Amino acid sequence: MLKPYNAAVRKLAAGLRAIVRSEVAPCHETIFDASYTIALLYGANARISENFCYISVHRKHVNLGFQRGSLLEDRDGVLRGAGPWMRHIQIKSSADLDRPDLRAFLRAACTEADHTPSPGRKGTVLSIVKRAKPSKRK
Repeated sequence: MLKPYNAAVRKLAAGLRAIVRSEVAPCHETIFDASYTIALLYGANARISENFCYISVHRKHVNLGFQRGSLLEDRDGVLRGAGPWMRHIQIKSSADLDRPDLRAFLRAACTEADHTPSPGRKGTVLSIVKRAKPSKRK
């Protein structure tokens, strides 16, 4: 699904996915082509409506997003988005993956969603890939 993206973006997506999985497992991961992005959704169960964080892959960056991000404490104004709920952090370089606030926001999103991860231990991640019609993404 990531073949249309350049190597740098694929590397960012893989690195961010590893961070998310390490912080929120055990969890369910739903991966699908949303036509303008590849989306990876994370939640305590497989219901898309109950996911608490996501990764979206774009041409030049990836986003780490939170469905209820407006409820997360953001003293430094890191989270982007002006809607009533969703917020995200743009990841543009591999150095961005080392930011400690990524893990802090993931932990806060788990707490807000009443999800109890097992960081540091091998937690099970059940992945579902939903295939869609090929997109005309460039």
